[in-house]
Amino acid sequence: WEFPGGKPDAGETLDETLLREVREETGLEIALEHVAGAGSSELDEKTIAYVFMEARLVSGEMRLSDEHEDFRWVTLDELLKMPELLCPQFRKFTQDYCEAHGYSLVAVKKTSGAKPADGGRLDEWVRDYREIKPRYDELARLSVKLLVERLEKQFVGIMVSARSKAIASFAEKIVRKRKYTDPLREITDLCGARIITQIKSETDAVCAWIREHFIIDETNSVDARSRLRDTEFGYRSVHFVVQFRADKFAGFPEELLPLKMEIQVRTTLEHAWADIGHDRLYKSGFKIPAHWSREAARVSAVLEGANNAFQRIVTGLEEYRSHFGAYLTSDAIQKEMEICEAVLRHDPGNARQAARLARLALSVDDWDRVDKTAESFRDDMPAELMLCHGVALCLRHQDDPCHPDFALGRDVLREVAKKSPADAEPHLRLADAADDAGERLAHLAEAFAREPDDPEVLSAYVRQKIATERSAAFLPLLRPSIEEAMKRCELHIEAEVNLPLAHYQMALFHLLLGDGTGTATEALERCVLAVRHTHAVSFLDGALRASHSLRACFDPPRRDVECVHRFLIVAHRSLFPDDALPAEISAPPACALA
Repeated sequence: WEFPGGKPDAGETLDETLLREVREETGLEIALEHVAGAGSSELDEKTIAYVFMEARLVSGEMRLSDEHEDFRWVTLDELLKMPELLCPQFRKFTQDYCEAHGYSLVAVKKTSGAKPADGGRLDEWVRDYREIKPRYDELARLSVKLLVERLEKQFVGIMVSARSKAIASFAEKIVRKRKYTDPLREITDLCGARIITQIKSETDAVCAWIREHFIIDETNSVDARSRLRDTEFGYRSVHFVVQFRADKFAGFPEELLPLKMEIQVRTTLEHAWADIGHDRLYKSGFKIPAHWSREAARVSAVLEGANNAFQRIVTGLEEYRSHFGAYLTSDAIQKEMEICEAVLRHDPGNARQAARLARLALSVDDWDRVDKTAESFRDDMPAELMLCHGVALCLRHQDDPCHPDFALGRDVLREVAKKSPADAEPHLRLADAADDAGERLAHLAEAFAREPDDPEVLSAYVRQKIATERSAAFLPLLRPSIEEAMKRCELHIEAEVNLPLAHYQMALFHLLLGDGTGTATEALERCVLAVRHTHAVSFLDGALRASHSLRACFDPPRRDVECVHRFLIVAHRSLFPDDALPAEISAPPACALA
């Protein structure tokens, strides 16, 4: 007897080999779980290496290939009754694997001295669990309370539930799994919590939050999404086995800190599949007919497509909504901030309102209000509010980079970049606060890698690359990204958000794609529209720095770039006569401005 498997073909990975060999020998489709062991055998001129993988059945019916005579499904105790019938190269692995799961070759029984279904031992375990179950009941109650307090105000529509494992479920799991020697220690979901989000990006954010606030048992935690191949659809959920951290949850009962619990995180649609489809399919206790497995996979594919569609819709809307204040007048911004502050007075832990207030304050350079808002969340500050706080610290002291608060602002932004590794904005803001051109370009390259068609990211990256390399020769390579960024600017303008920045960026993109002869009009029109919506000097300062960096790249000077640059200087003097031009920019002679 041997296990299904075989030798890799040329250019084939081990995973591909196993999937193909099992399909050819048994007709079954499997999903590989993890490496279960390794072994070897010696031949005259070479050593044969074996890698053993655990897998689960996905679909198909057993159809034995012509190269084998018979097949059997065996339990671990049955497997250990036939060691001499196994191929020699598989015997050592079989012994090690079975012993790791509580079985011994000396006697086919659990190493504790009783079979897993032994009535007396089972009764003892159930009795022990019944005695400590009230502690897990209390852990479940506290988990819901704390998770709701921390997460509900950061995520719209999030749902949290928790429960301790029922006595009957505890007993059934022991009998069905047949592998536990100390179930009170080995079963990691005696308390289980479930967090259901609306979209995948929120699931990812919750997972990052859990990793920051809990002790994670990595061995027993699993991301079920990673098990699915590109062509597979099915159960998608992230399972964490965790313990509460006393430093993150002040006042948490000490007697509950050692207890482990499982936290499942998934979207609403993933939960629909898990609750209806997955549990009935894989916890049914009988073999599911192939046509029902196929039907379930089809439904899963539809739900996954809907899940992705919701993500795209929400991401698109949030892109508009994230530019708080950009489409409001100064008076309207002040009124919106007053509303946010009124809400926070009665709901001081509302992280979404706090982040909105901070964004509004940033749009009018109100650094004090950003600092005050962040201060109230100092012990547990959400990433977006941290970002606003770091930006405010850096902008307040941008003319004095040696100031300790400027350094603190950069440290805050670095922390945000760690907490949100897929987010481009922390790197964009770090670039604004960088010490030198090389560091600035490095941060912008990181931001560009994450959001290549984001208008603000692309604009800053291109300007810095031009300034560093003193050449615009690379621009044709970025034309597709520039055109996509222009489309996003138009969408922002259509929705009347992200103004005036979208118009300033459109002016710059016209200059980047132009040749100096026919782009002055388009660029100037965009600048005029941008100036009409400019309420903070920082917007004009940024636009001036952009046009200044372009001027340095063209010899002889380009007429369209010169026109835009001089218009922005006039606008700066008209709108903000009391504010100096950016330090690196000198005004042209008065006659040249006429």
